[in-house]
Amino acid sequence: MPTTLVEVERAGLFLNALDNSGEWFTYHALFRDALRKLLAETYTPAEIAILHLRASEWFNQHDLVEDALIQALAGGEPSLAAQIVAARIPDHLNSEDWHTVERWLGYFDPPALALSPLLLVAKAYVLMYQFKWVAMLPFIGQAESQLADPHAILDPEHKAIAEAFLHWIWAYRWITTLEAKRACDAARCALVLIPARYAPASGLILHALSIAMQWLGEFEAAEHMLNEALISLPTQSSDPQVIFGPLQGLTTLLMAEGYLVRATQAAEILLQKADEIGAANMKAWAYLTLGAAAYYGNDVPRAIDYFAAGVQLRYSSNVVVSEQCFIGLVLAYQTWGRDNEARGILATMVDYHRELALPMLNADYRALQARLAILRGDMDTARRWSGDKVGDVGLAIGWLVVPVVATLRVRLVDNPSPDDLDEIVVELDRLLGTLIHLWQPTRQTELHALKAAALVKRGRRPEAHQALDEALALAAPRGLIRPIVDFGLSLEPLLQEKVRVNPSTYLVRLLDALKPNATASEVELRERLHLTTREREVLVLLAQYQTDRAIAETLVIAPVTVRTYIEHLAEKLGARGRRAIVDRARELALIP
Repeated sequence: MPTTLVEVERAGLFLNALDNSGEWFTYHALFRDALRKLLAETYTPAEIAILHLRASEWFNQHDLVEDALIQALAGGEPSLAAQIVAARIPDHLNSEDWHTVERWLGYFDPPALALSPLLLVAKAYVLMYQFKWVAMLPFIGQAESQLADPHAILDPEHKAIAEAFLHWIWAYRWITTLEAKRACDAARCALVLIPARYAPASGLILHALSIAMQWLGEFEAAEHMLNEALISLPTQSSDPQVIFGPLQGLTTLLMAEGYLVRATQAAEILLQKADEIGAANMKAWAYLTLGAAAYYGNDVPRAIDYFAAGVQLRYSSNVVVSEQCFIGLVLAYQTWGRDNEARGILATMVDYHRELALPMLNADYRALQARLAILRGDMDTARRWSGDKVGDVGLAIGWLVVPVVATLRVRLVDNPSPDDLDEIVVELDRLLGTLIHLWQPTRQTELHALKAAALVKRGRRPEAHQALDEALALAAPRGLIRPIVDFGLSLEPLLQEKVRVNPSTYLVRLLDALKPNATASEVELRERLHLTTREREVLVLLAQYQTDRAIAETLVIAPVTVRTYIEHLAEKLGARGRRAIVDRARELALIP
């Protein structure tokens, strides 16, 4: 006769092994159903409930949270289930594991969620990640009422983290409504309240705070804050995710300022760290940043590679990040003249939308379709996709396509009358006025370029030159190419005039980018160069007129090693002398 579970399983007596170590087993489904039937016939509901609660206690002791809460609910104790989940929520919110939190919360009906403010905060947190703002607000209201109740008995640490996450959620809400000051205040409150041991969550709050500070014109202070947070991290942290918040904030900050080279460097570090521990969401964020930086700098094939890698992670990363990688990939293919690939990715994007059923994705999708129709010269389609009235929400938080800007692009190429052109210029001035309070150099470059194109069509050439000068003043030091040339050839005569008066490598790059197939040939040459990370670092410092000794001190290498890297760069770029190396690198868009 079998005497152990292993022997019972081998004898085929209603057990199935769940592992190879002989530790976990499950009853055969038919036998399990028979036992449940016998249980119901033998014991009273009250006795069965006690068994469920005993099972819940055992599962909870062994950290099997989902099983514990299922048994607690089956035992008629939703308050116990709420306690079990609430005890785990802080750590899961701390690690950005909202998928697990969402699954747990799915077992609770609305009255059960109200048993704990942490459950309500967690529900609001999940809805925030899904951008379901309207559905989120009632849960925030209930949580705030419970936390403000002086008679409520709450664990002090749980209360602090609940309040901190509420302020953090509000910070992101104010970011989506372009209210920088309110977002900044909410994020600062969250930082004050968050308990010290929740370092990853603190990093995410810093991310929100840095966005708001950058909008308020406090870039240097935000960069210093994030660098200080990174420097203060312990060398060997027990939680490898603590680096992600400040590092993600830094990539966002640098991209918002249009500093493509520095944003790329930060995103490469983020990608490496995320890859080390399999953090898919942060990997996708890094790919989006790398793709956007490459696209803005006119390195379209590289942008395609990065955006495609981000799209591959769409089922394990943030919805908006995945959506923007789709948009970037479609735009990059279309820009490069690969229409079939663009249409194929667009079809995959449509399927993704259907699976998610999130209305908030529709506006960006329609704007993308309008942009593509313009590129193909199909004005009927462009009008159809841009017909809806849109707001300014994406103006500061959008990436490659912003609905309100896409609508203006369509109007500008759709044979506008003089009155239409005047209206377009007024609307562009309104948007630029909004961005005075939400500093966004890349978006401002695009709007100034569109304004220049509108003024050219209106016959107001001196004003067009002034608008283009404003765009160039922002774009040239940052190496921004596509925000100016994406509109097409209408700005070429103005650029030609500027080259004749004041020639520069950057203006030549803009004109080259307007030529058919210029993107492909130029980037193929860059691909063959295969500059190492260290060579790129030396190149950036050369462009800053640094001496060999200064470069050596910055990179913590010997001056003779710097000379070796310079010789490698000279050979690869086919240029002799420091200035010639830098000039050639700028021609190839390797540096701004």
